[in-house]
Amino acid sequence: KNLYLSGGVYLGGTGSANHLDDYEEGTFTATLTGSSSNPSSTVQDVGAYYVKIGRQVFFHVNFINVNSTGAGGSVVVTGLPFVSLASSGDSYVGGNVAWYVGMSLNSNVDQVAVNISHSQTQFSFIGSASGTTWSDAVHNPVSGFYLRASSNYPTAS
Repeated sequence: KNLYLSGGVYLGGTGSANHLDDYEEGTFTATLTGSSSNPSSTVQDVGAYYVKIGRQVFFHVNFINVNSTGAGGSVVVTGLPFVSLASSGDSYVGGNVAWYVGMSLNSNVDQVAVNISHSQTQFSFIGSASGTTWSDAVHNPVSGFYLRASSNYPTAS
């Protein structure tokens, strides 16, 4: 049997911090773009998926053997299902970049992260070598572009 509750449910207590009033999951269309030029043909992952629990959004994108020819500048993926929270300070950085082909990073980079700026529905990638500053991952256009990444971010929705 299904149980439907309007207004949410309390988990582990009755305080506002224990009130779960929003859960959603679904797919979205992620589009591969560049900060200075886009791929010659539209490159999309129509099976990108997300889970939203409260104001936290978890997502996963997967581009497999697509053509990024024509793309230039920083690697950017648009189409996140919710706008990231507007906040002062740094961007939301984290997540997992499982593998990639067609992105270039500075030499000796040992950390690659997903970078989501405030009030956005897009993300980019940054890399850093230990003890140095972060820099953007840029397109190295290829006919066999691969990218698998996941992360999470807060939203006001």
